[in-house]
Amino acid sequence: RRQRQMCIRDRFTVIVECISAVLLAIIFTQNGEAAPIWSAIFHSVSAFCTAGFSLMTTSFQSYQGHLAVNIIISVLSLLGAIGFIVMVDVWDVVKNPKNTPQFSTTIILKITFTLLVGGTLFVGFTDDSLNHLPTFERWMTVFFQVMTASTTVGFNTFNVANMHIASVFVMFFLMLFGASPSGTGGGLKLSLIHISEPTR
Repeated sequence: RRQRQMCIRDRFTVIVECISAVLLAIIFTQNGEAAPIWSAIFHSVSAFCTAGFSLMTTSFQSYQGHLAVNIIISVLSLLGAIGFIVMVDVWDVVKNPKNTPQFSTTIILKITFTLLVGGTLFVGFTDDSLNHLPTFERWMTVFFQVMTASTTVGFNTFNVANMHIASVFVMFFLMLFGASPSGTGGGLKLSLIHISEPTR
């Protein structure tokens, strides 16, 4: 069973990172980035591993309004932070709706969703440092900053130094809780909850 899990994990990682790297390479090439293929591979791995290392001097601030880049990096970071064990469990439920997700999977997904939505709404409605942006771009930027804090990936599309102190505090809170115990992110978030899973 352990060998099967490792095989699934490896395939899951390679597939996700390769698809994302190809998409990012196309976008970076169109935008004239230096060494776009290498940059795409690097950022794909960095996002999935929630490492947060970037080859760009201002992280992803130059792609603040680029919907595709925001989606790709967010999906990579969330998949890495949630972890392949949860995703395999979700996939099993998708393939066979009669299956029920494990308790830990349900908790991880619910809390991740709650923190993302709650953090986005709080920052979006209270931080006036982003009011100069068009409505859609503002909410996309807010979500990205909340996502990057929750997954502890560390990328940014906005200069955090310009954000309101309340928003920074919320992001500290999200980083403290961190990611799933089965994922690549840091923090405390679901490790304690995972320990409290009832015995069967």
